[in-house]
Amino acid sequence: AQSVGEPGTQLTLRTFHIGGAASRDVSESKRIAKKAGRVVFENVDFIQREDGTQISIRRSGLIKLLDENNRQVARYMLPYGASVYVEDGQLIEAGHLLFEWDPYSDSILASRDGIAHFVDIKEDLTFHEIVDEATGMKHKQIIESRDRRMNPHILLVDGEGTKLANHILPIGAHLLVEDGEKVKVGMPLAKMPRKSQSIRDITGGLPRVTELFEARRPKDPAIVAEIDGVVRFGGLKRGVRMISVTSEDGAVERKYAIPYGKHILVHDHDRVSAGEKLTEGSVLPHDILAIQGPGRVQEYLAKEIQEVYRSQGVSINDKHIEVIVRQMLQKVRIEDPGDTRYLEGDQVDRIRFMEDNESIVGMVTVEEQGDTPWIEGSMVEKTEFNRANRKLKADGKQEGKSRPARPAVSTPILLGITQASLSTNSFISAASFQETTRVLTDAAISNKIDRLAGLKENVIMGHLIPAGTGLNHFAKLSIERPDQETEELAQDFRIEMPDTIEEAITANAGGTAVSESERPIEEHVPGSDVDEKTGQ
Repeated sequence: AQSVGEPGTQLTLRTFHIGGAASRDVSESKRIAKKAGRVVFENVDFIQREDGTQISIRRSGLIKLLDENNRQVARYMLPYGASVYVEDGQLIEAGHLLFEWDPYSDSILASRDGIAHFVDIKEDLTFHEIVDEATGMKHKQIIESRDRRMNPHILLVDGEGTKLANHILPIGAHLLVEDGEKVKVGMPLAKMPRKSQSIRDITGGLPRVTELFEARRPKDPAIVAEIDGVVRFGGLKRGVRMISVTSEDGAVERKYAIPYGKHILVHDHDRVSAGEKLTEGSVLPHDILAIQGPGRVQEYLAKEIQEVYRSQGVSINDKHIEVIVRQMLQKVRIEDPGDTRYLEGDQVDRIRFMEDNESIVGMVTVEEQGDTPWIEGSMVEKTEFNRANRKLKADGKQEGKSRPARPAVSTPILLGITQASLSTNSFISAASFQETTRVLTDAAISNKIDRLAGLKENVIMGHLIPAGTGLNHFAKLSIERPDQETEELAQDFRIEMPDTIEEAITANAGGTAVSESERPIEEHVPGSDVDEKTGQ
């Protein structure tokens, strides 16, 4: 905590020094390979413009660089609408341009060739004209309509009026085409200014750090796809847009209600992956945990927290943040207790849960007692139960019946650092942090016992910490000087090693060592190497 807190203090002090001066990020608009390697695309889709340029139309795409041993040396997120200048499998050198994009706006691109047809785009109802101060040009900007039934969007149709594609326009979008205009694939139909590029105070990121560490719900969270599949747009119900994601085989379907005015990031018939954002906003860490698992949410939290500090030029080693994130994921919720002593809904320590599950491996649950000494529902070692059954069978008595013991099933839960600290097994450690009265009252009512197993509670009690020489195993060891009798006994059993090979051979044979010059020379007699049995 101190390793994270000290750089955080630097941010605060810098704010006082500057006096709350505003700052703006210098945005990048292209990505250049830092290392040489082979390009590998992952989870990407492209459309091709007339000039042959490939345009990315997925928001979760990745470009990886692999070395000659197929090890990943670099990885780049591929934004939606980026122009890509490499091919899958291409070998490139360091400094090669991979892709570039517009850092100031998010474009809505035409997915097909066709004619733009405006639907529900009416002046002063769903859009108004604004004048760009920099260029003096007029633009049509989509505004929030009082009539929630109106849904401004651009239909792409062919010459016969057949619908080819549908592009929904979010509130704040700037139109770049006119009604009835012919458009080509990859051409921008509208653009959305990126909110992240607005001027902000230097301390603007600190509330974001608190939000992540406390695992709080963001003000405007994104809606995330739960499964891999294809997006299908439904109708409008009281201003709410219905979107469904159907798996490739059609077996699983998930439906989502998108509130009016929320920027939808996907289009009809798009392919999405589990965990991919369907709408604009911050992703809930709890959603990532439920959909993609603990490993992915740990990566997400560490990356998001580091982004805030790095944007202000403060460097913190990843390991300090990873230690905190690990504690946030120390608890699991019991979904199915199986044959363990837990109850459904219990929150237990992850390590203890794994130990309890391992303890029932090799055990069976008695279903029918028979003439065995164990009652129904009790657990017993499988070998012991089988031995008792064999004996009963030999005596002609009724055997018992059993089934393998079922382990408990759990799901990981994400706790904020305050909750994680208060849910520790030690009430002394929890009371020293926050809500002291409540923690001590609960401990007294529950008759809790603190085993002083951790570091903090031992420091509070004035004990050695349970690490290194502070462990009980080492505390019981004593170092004594050997007395004269012990030294004499050791001298009697001391073995002196010979200095040379000849001395070692002599010691083993009990004779005298013979040097190379004194050894007799063996004379070879013709016929002496004939085998007596074969005569050869």
